[in-house]
Amino acid sequence: MAIDPINELDDALANLSATGRKTIRITRLRQYLSDLRIFRDQDRELTEPELAEWRAKIESNLAEFDAKTRFQIENYRASWAAGGAAMKAAMLINGAAAIALLAFLGNLSVREGNFAGTLQMSSALLWFSIGVVVSALAPGMAYLASLASA
Repeated sequence: MAIDPINELDDALANLSATGRKTIRITRLRQYLSDLRIFRDQDRELTEPELAEWRAKIESNLAEFDAKTRFQIENYRASWAAGGAAMKAAMLINGAAAIALLAFLGNLSVREGNFAGTLQMSSALLWFSIGVVVSALAPGMAYLASLASA
């Protein structure tokens, strides 16, 4: 009896869906269909060794897909964690620099009354403040970028 490719494919997809899979690789699907064509053209029932080889090949493909998917998920999580740590560090460094500069300017103005370098120092304070704002906004922008790419 010849293999009905449509029913065979539908059964295989149902089995995958039952395991919780939502996606499959096109290259694997095309290989599967190629194998179905070979079996269809032979117009005979598969022997037990052929069935065992077929099942082993499918299990191997599923295991490889599972490993790659898990790696991608963990890589995504690690990159989010590293990016978050970098933004926290940038905010801390810029915030501490702005506070230190404010304390320095305050101390100079109390001691000397009129500090001639206030204008130059205020420019540095502005840049440190911009660094704090940008590092505060960056995680939100990264979140919106990940939503757009999903």
